[in-house]
Amino acid sequence: MSATEIMSEKVIALAYRRYLGGRDLFDLWFHWLRSEDRGARRGEVVELVEKKMRERKLDTNELKGLLQARLTSHPALGRAREEWRRYLPRDFQKEGILNDVVVSCQRLPSELFP
Repeated sequence: MSATEIMSEKVIALAYRRYLGGRDLFDLWFHWLRSEDRGARRGEVVELVEKKMRERKLDTNELKGLLQARLTSHPALGRAREEWRRYLPRDFQKEGILNDVVVSCQRLPSELFP
């Protein structure tokens, strides 16, 4: 799988996994959302997400709603932060970085599906 395809899987996982994965959030931020080519890769990610949603017979509007709800839920974000404490190197556990991860991911629904 390409990195872009992995990012598309991570977007879907954010919405449909039974919990908000801190590693999914971090991976999206680290490998895509903080990069200079974020905008250039957006189209590829959206195309793959839409393809995967059709293959799985899932609704893209539902995905957007689930992402918005999940990424603004304080309990879900709390669980993600706990996961970060267990798995991320200490350099990435700084509050400023974690806030950037959250804010970058919270913009995803409107950026991917305007």
